[in-house]
Amino acid sequence: MVDGDLFDKLEEIARSIRNNGRPFGGIQLVVTGDFFQLPPVPETSARDAKFAFDAATWNTSIQHTILLTHVFRQKDPVFAEMLNQMRLGKITPQTTEAFKKLSRPLDFHDDLDATELFPTRAEVENANGVRMSRLSGEVMVFNAQDSGSIQDVQMRDRLLANCMAPPVIHLKKGAQVMLIKNMEDNLVNGSLGKIVAFMDEATFDYYRNNEDEFTGE
Repeated sequence: MVDGDLFDKLEEIARSIRNNGRPFGGIQLVVTGDFFQLPPVPETSARDAKFAFDAATWNTSIQHTILLTHVFRQKDPVFAEMLNQMRLGKITPQTTEAFKKLSRPLDFHDDLDATELFPTRAEVENANGVRMSRLSGEVMVFNAQDSGSIQDVQMRDRLLANCMAPPVIHLKKGAQVMLIKNMEDNLVNGSLGKIVAFMDEATFDYYRNNEDEFTGE
């Protein structure tokens, strides 16, 4: 999502490049978004989050606003209204009670914990660190190997800072992990697993080529 400061910068750049004093240099804009979602995350904690509509040039750049109200993802009108109340932050007692009735024990047999969602990366790293500290055993450290054609060190560091994969990963036996990239039909972004052992490449290659010896099949 574009924040207000970036919106203003883009507007100024467009006027300058096109040498045109009209908003965005006369470029026609079609802007879409859901402002009920979380605001853009500022680069530093010293700056407050700022929505695009808080930009100084928003009102002069956007002449027409269209509100989309039809819900396509939910076919049940009652449930759709419940979700809309939650979205607006105006939940009736009846909706609160209906949501509470949906609470039930999780029934799963794969020995994997349910995935927790957090709004910031710092909270994710903190939660992962707490879970890792509860595991016994040796910590295995894996360092990322980055490559590419970008020679500018600062630009490369900025790109890597936005990468979901951290530069260093600390793991233990029993740690739960999640894929962040599609690899195969059965190994896709979001797939969960648990580390059962560590092995070097030679051992892994032997295991992959002689899997029957390990599974007993």
